[in-house]
Amino acid sequence: MACCTTAGQPGTAISVETLNGVVMLCGFAKSATEKVAAESIARKVNGVKSVRNEIVIQP
Repeated sequence: MACCTTAGQPGTAISVETLNGVVMLCGFAKSATEKVAAESIARKVNGVKSVRNEIVIQP
């Protein structure tokens, strides 16, 4: 499990797996905003064809 920290989003634990341009995000976020932000970041990575966002919100 990777721990991703970005400005305004401290210490969200998200696992990232990739295969042939498909990214799967899973883990926990504190809000819908964090969940959407993680997906947005993944979609901006060069070579990503699709993103499956399985992050669970746990406030």
